[in-house]
Amino acid sequence: FENDIMKELIPARVPRDMEKKGRRNKLEKIVKEGEFFELLAPVQSLEGVILPASTSRTLTEVVTQIKTGVWKTLHKWGISPQPAGGRDRKGGSAGTVLFYGPPGTGKTHAALAIAGALKKHIVTVDCSKVLGKYVGESEKNTRKIFDEYRRVCDGVKNHPILLLNEADQFFQRRLEAQRSTDRMYNQMQNILLEEMEKFRGMLIATTNLMDDFDPAFSRRFHYKVRFERPGKAEREKLWRLHLPDSAPLSSDVDLKAIADAYDLSGGQIALVVKNAAVRAAIRDEGSRYIMQEDLIHACEEEVRGNFDQEVKRAVGF
Repeated sequence: FENDIMKELIPARVPRDMEKKGRRNKLEKIVKEGEFFELLAPVQSLEGVILPASTSRTLTEVVTQIKTGVWKTLHKWGISPQPAGGRDRKGGSAGTVLFYGPPGTGKTHAALAIAGALKKHIVTVDCSKVLGKYVGESEKNTRKIFDEYRRVCDGVKNHPILLLNEADQFFQRRLEAQRSTDRMYNQMQNILLEEMEKFRGMLIATTNLMDDFDPAFSRRFHYKVRFERPGKAEREKLWRLHLPDSAPLSSDVDLKAIADAYDLSGGQIALVVKNAAVRAAIRDEGSRYIMQEDLIHACEEEVRGNFDQEVKRAVGF
């Protein structure tokens, strides 16, 4: 009888996984009320992202610095002023990070991994949707991204990371305004610079193009991480990652030889595996194995059809 009374008086503890689901549902609802964002859940750890060792070390350092609040400590010591972004409005993790490098080198995956390490979700915006049809619309949309992020953060305790994916159009060098489109892009960049100066939260931006990068953005990013094309060792790991144990491989498949022969990025390897698997799947049922020939054929097709000048085939394969 006493136990029954205690159950009435003391609310049952909600299991941790139900708490997480409830927080995600709330965040999902808030995001859907806006017009720009898509919600992404972290799906990997940093250890699960296959990158060159130097890049992995840099990412680990970035996460450690953000988690430990190193900027706040330096500010207290008087060694370095706290950067413009500082801590977010509720004292959570803050920082602005730029990932740059060739396409398909793992920039988006790394953003998801950082979110996982910081136990955060990601809200992302398709930067192409920012461009409007009418005069002044693109500039208003640029401002709306940050207004919407602040609205989302006001509704939840654990602020998500804002991801500007493939944001090349924002960071290109400002032009002499000879046309209306030049003035539009310049104004969008001015708004972005202003918003980043006062930004409170965690922002990750990715770009493939650095040749025309406007230097005014350099100091707006606390961390700038270059993503290189994978070397032979990383490529072999990527091949094994994208060809799971459940895939029916022929006995002649030699992934090390494929990795040595074709200088492909992680994104390209994922596409090649899919194309090779399709080629195998349409054969007669008794011979539905992914063979070395299928992988080579798909690699050759990718090399021939790719616009990236860095994609190469080794001589003699």
